Amino acid sequence: MKELQAVGCHVFPVGGHLDGANLWFRHTSPGDPPMAFDYLGGWLEHARPAGLRTVVYFNVHSAMGPYARRHPDWQQRRPDGSPKDDVYSIDSTFCINSPWRDWVLDRLRELCAYPIDGIFFDGPVVFADCCFCEHCRKAFADRFGRDMPPVKDRRREDFGDLVDFQSDSMARFLADSRRVIKSIKPACCST
Repeated sequence: MKELQAVGCHVFPVGGHLDGANLWFRHTSPGDPPMAFDYLGGWLEHARPAGLRTVVYFNVHSAMGPYARRHPDWQQRRPDGSPKDDVYSIDSTFCINSPWRDWVLDRLRELCAYPIDGIFFDGPVVFADCCFCEHCRKAFADRFGRDMPPVKDRRREDFGDLVDFQSDSMARFLADSRRVIKSIKPACCST
């Protein structure tokens, strides 16, 4: 702590993947065994009195392969139905329209129970060759009254609808995330 203060550090990011397999500060994933130590709570016990603000890093763009395989219905899918399993050559990624979205919102509620100063989302993202999962296909059909285009191809007449759908899905995910954070920590996300 003294080293951080000596260099004028006022904010220190902590965190990691909240995916049950690469968690740096705490472990809250349902179904996984609890960690013996609450790293975030332990950090905050020392950081707050030292005058350090804490911003939690929350990776919402990649998921470690073993965890993703435990949740195949959360994974982003390519047009052929295969999961996106080559993020950083070993990881997968989850879909913002899948039940994973509720998992993220629950983790945000848990994080906001701590006296943190902010959350940095790394992501989310819809990869260029995705997302054609069952959740996106259903949501697209509900919105447009027809099947989702089978591929992302700019030459297709319905390409614009697919882009709009994915953009709106992303905006809804971020707005819902912000709404959860602001309901618990009104001063967060002030910009």
